[in-house]
Amino acid sequence: MHVLKKYKAVLLSGLLVVVFCVAAYCAVGRADSADSQYTYAEHIFQDDTVNEINIEMDEDDWQDMLDNPLEEEYHKANITINGETVGNVAIRTKGNNSLTSVASSDSDRYSFKIDFDYYDNNGNYYGLKKLCLNNNYSDNSSMREYISYKIMGELGLDVPQCGYSNITVNGEEWGLYLAVEAIDETFLETHFDDATGDLYKPEGQDGTGADLVYDGDDISSYTGLNLKTNEDTSDGKEIIALMKALEDGENLEDLLDVESALKYIAANVALANFDSSLGNTTHNYYLYEEDGYFTVIPWDMNLAFGGFGGGGGRSAAANANAPRRGGDIHSNVRISFMEACQGVKKTISFAHMDACPQCHGTGADSNTKKQVCPECNGRGSVKTNQRTPFGVISSTRVCSRCGGRGEIVTNPCSKCKGSGRIRSTANLELNIPAGINDGETIRISGKGDAGLNGGSAGDVYVTVEMMSHPLFEREGSDIYCDIPITYAQAVLGAEITVPTIDGDVKYTIPEGTQSGTKFRLRGKGVKLLRRDARGDQYVTVNVEVPKKLSKKQKELLQDFDNSLDEKNHSKRENFFDKLKQLRRK
Repeated sequence: MHVLKKYKAVLLSGLLVVVFCVAAYCAVGRADSADSQYTYAEHIFQDDTVNEINIEMDEDDWQDMLDNPLEEEYHKANITINGETVGNVAIRTKGNNSLTSVASSDSDRYSFKIDFDYYDNNGNYYGLKKLCLNNNYSDNSSMREYISYKIMGELGLDVPQCGYSNITVNGEEWGLYLAVEAIDETFLETHFDDATGDLYKPEGQDGTGADLVYDGDDISSYTGLNLKTNEDTSDGKEIIALMKALEDGENLEDLLDVESALKYIAANVALANFDSSLGNTTHNYYLYEEDGYFTVIPWDMNLAFGGFGGGGGRSAAANANAPRRGGDIHSNVRISFMEACQGVKKTISFAHMDACPQCHGTGADSNTKKQVCPECNGRGSVKTNQRTPFGVISSTRVCSRCGGRGEIVTNPCSKCKGSGRIRSTANLELNIPAGINDGETIRISGKGDAGLNGGSAGDVYVTVEMMSHPLFEREGSDIYCDIPITYAQAVLGAEITVPTIDGDVKYTIPEGTQSGTKFRLRGKGVKLLRRDARGDQYVTVNVEVPKKLSKKQKELLQDFDNSLDEKNHSKRENFFDKLKQLRRK
C-alpha cells in the first residue's frame, strides 16, 4: 500500500510536469502566433521610409466626404500602401479641434481614419485593422506628433507606432501625412499580456468623468468616459475604484501604473501639449485596465509644442484675422531632351484654392454680415482653469467655435461653405527657358492658392522632368555623344557627320585616329541659364571592327597587314620594347 501511494505521488508529479509543459508550450505558441499575425509594423511604420498611400474611391463619394466632413461618415474605398492594394475598406474624416478648424477654413486636408474590417470582418493589413492618417494640422514642421510619440516611447510609455506617408487620392497629390496605429483591440494584443480588459477614451467635451474626479458609484453618470471594449459586459467598477483612489490618495499604486502616469504628465508639460488631459478639454489619452490595474496610453499629439495655447496660443489667436498668404502649389512638367535644350511653352493644369466668386472671399451669404464670436467675445482665444487629479492647470486655447478669428458667420456662403475659397482647376502657360535641366524648378509668383483676409496669393513651383535622348547625354551645359567610324576612316582620316542639337555638322577627323578618341566642338552644347553663353559638345569616335569578311577581303587585309612594320604601330612597338627590357632583368 505504501508502495502504491509512492507511485501515485510520482504519477501525480509527472502529470503536473506534463500539464505545465503543455501550458507553457501553448503560451509560447500563442505569443509566436501573435507575432506572426501582426507584422504590419515592418510594412508601414519604418522610421527610414516615407510610405506611398493612394486612396481610390468614387469621385462622388470623395466629394461628399469633403462637403460634409463633420458627419464623419464612412465611404467605401480601395487603399494601396507601398504598391499593395487592400480592397473594400472604409474611410472617413476624423478629429476634434483639428476637424472643426479645417472644416471652418479654406482647406480640404482633413485627417482620415481607415477601417480595414468595417465591411469585411476579416479585412486587415498584415494584422492591422484600423489606421489613422493625421494631417499635421497647424504644424508647418509636420514633426510635432512624430517627435512627441518618439519621446514618450523612449520614456517607456505604450505609444502607437507611426510613420510618414505621402497621400494621393485617385492619383492626385494630397500631401504629407503621419500614419498612426489606432488604439484598438489590435493595439492591446501587441502591447499587453491580456487584451481582454476595459479600454476607455476620456472626452471632456462629451461630459463628466474625463478629469477622473469621483462623483458617485453610478457609471452611467460619467458621460465623458467612453468605453471602447466590453461595452455590453463591463460594469465600470474598476474605473470608479480608480477615481476613488485618486480622490482619497489610498492604494493608488494598486490600481494605477503611477510611474507611467507621471511620465505621461511630465512629457506633456515638457512638450507644452495642453490639448490633452492637462487642458480644459481633458481628452486625447486612453486608459486601459488589466485585472483592475490601469495604464495611461498617450494619443493625438499634433498640438504639442504650444500648438494649443499655453505659450503661443494667445498670439496665434490675436493674429487670426491678419492677412495670410496663400499656400504654394507644387507641380511637375515632363519635357523632351530637345525641349529642355531649346526652350518650350507648356500648359499645365493643377488644383488650387481660389477666391469664392459668390461671396468674394468673405465666406458669408450676400445678406449676412460677420458677428463677434460669443464664445470668446472676439478675442479668438479662451482662457480656462482646469482641475485635474494632479492639481489646477491654467491654459489658453484657440477658440473652437470661431477657430481663433474672433468672428463667426451665421449664414455661410452656400458655394464655399463659409471658407471664402473654393477648390478649382487652373490652366497656366509655362515658359520653359532653353538650358533648363532635369530636376530644376521654375517659380511662378502669385499663381498659387488665394490668400485669406486680403493676404497675397501663394506661388506655383514646377519641377522639370527631362526625358532621355537616344543619341545624346548631358552633363550641365555640355553634351556628349558616341559615333562609330570605320577602320579605313580611322587610318586615313575622314570627314564625318556629327549630330548636334542645332542640326548636323561636318567634322574632319585626322589620319591615324585611335578608337575612343574624344573631340570637342566648342559652343555646340546647351545654352547656360540667364547667360549669353553655351557649353560644348564632346564626340567620342569608336572604331568598329568589321565582321563577316569574305575570303578575298581577308586575303587583302592580311596582305595589307604583312606590308606594315613596327613604325606603323608606335604603341605596339613601345609595348614590346618595354617587355624586352623586363625580360632582361
